[in-house]
Order: sequence, then structure tokens, then C-alpha cells
Amino acid sequence: MVNKKVVTPSWKEQQTNPRSRSAKLRVFLEVVMKEQLSRIRPFISVLIFIGALFVIVFFKMEVRRMGYSVLRLSRFEKIEADRRRSRILTYARLVRPDRIEQIAQKQLALSRPQSGQIVQMSGDNIALAQ
Repeated sequence: MVNKKVVTPSWKEQQTNPRSRSAKLRVFLEVVMKEQLSRIRPFISVLIFIGALFVIVFFKMEVRRMGYSVLRLSRFEKIEADRRRSRILTYARLVRPDRIEQIAQKQLALSRPQSGQIVQMSGDNIALAQ
């Protein structure tokens, strides 16, 4: 509470409450601070507004950047899926039974087992009748 007339503390009050000696200073500071705050308040409001705009612009730019990253990754994922399908097809072509038979006949000089022929495999000495 601020009075127009200055109220000074008595000697007894100064002894029991030492802060009462600086009451004039505290009142002065309170009045000056309110006055300065009222002058600074519009400036602070403008700064808050500009800061909010910067934050909004930053987040919009970040959303756009993330969108480009997602687009780039989705393109990369499609390319990798195509490569994987291509590898699967290549593998299927390499291990198809007629190709393996062709390699066995041409490169390894093996022939197809005939009916009634015994195929002997080394290792565990397995003999299979055909």
C-alpha cells in the first residue's frame, strides 16, 4: 500500500523490524519498476509475437524438410524393393532344375540316372536305387 504522505517508522519499530528503515526505498523501487514495466511491456509483447512467428516458420520449414526426407526415403525403398525382386528372379533362374541339370551334363560330364541304375554317393557311402 502506497500513501501520498511519507510514513516514517518509529525507533522501536526500526529495532524490531530493520526492513522498515528502507520502506521509502522499497516504495520508490516499486513505483519506478511499475513505470518501467509499463514502458517495456509493449516491447516485450512485440518480441513475444515475433518469437512466435519465428517458431511457426521454423516448424513449417521442418515439416517441409521432413516431407522431402520421407519422399527421398520412399523412392529409395522402391528402388531397393525392385533390386530385391531382381535378385530373387536371378536366384530363381540360377537354381532352376533344368539349368542345374544342364550344368551337370555340360560342365561336370554327368548324365541323368537311368531306370534301375544305382547312384553311389561318397561320404557316408549311400547307395540309392533309381
